[in-house]
Amino acid sequence: GADLLTALTLGPDQRGVLYTVLPEYNETSGEALPFDTNQLEDMTPADAAYTASLVDDGTQTLVLQVSMSTFFAGLMAWLGWFLFCIFGGIGMASMPMDLLMVYKNRPRHMDAVEFAEAQKSLRDRVNELVEIGELIKVERDANPQMGKVGGFGNFLSADKRKQAQSERQALLEFKQAVYLLEQDVEDFKACTQNYENYNPLKP
Repeated sequence: GADLLTALTLGPDQRGVLYTVLPEYNETSGEALPFDTNQLEDMTPADAAYTASLVDDGTQTLVLQVSMSTFFAGLMAWLGWFLFCIFGGIGMASMPMDLLMVYKNRPRHMDAVEFAEAQKSLRDRVNELVEIGELIKVERDANPQMGKVGGFGNFLSADKRKQAQSERQALLEFKQAVYLLEQDVEDFKACTQNYENYNPLKP
């Protein structure tokens, strides 16, 4: 255009002057060469005037509004990184030791004598726990408040509290014995039935 304002309004999209860059071709093969900055025309006085009119306002701060759910999701993710670093490091450090202990305590094949003794021991423990469970069931049927103090007056009584505590302790010990028996049964199966398919890396 004749001046800068005219040059800035030219073009079909009104975004400035459109410059056409002629492609360069290889002399031997005739293929188009890749674009190079040397193909651009030199700056004109209009370009220099437009560049001089630009003002650098420096760094600007962009304020982004987010919802409450997005804010708390980002906050929890930020806090989670600290927990991940702590527990991830502990897990990576303890995993080799856990694998060594699993290998040390791995199930070993039992002969006929060891198999019979282990089977008899498990059977005796099962029968004993069944008898204890029947006794606890009878006591609970007779006393539905078993393991509970029951009432403010009984709570003030030291004997009632001691009796309730002993009943709760007996129930906890029974549950613990059942849990240990289940673990021993799983180990017994690993030593006999599933000995060939045992894999400590599988839960």
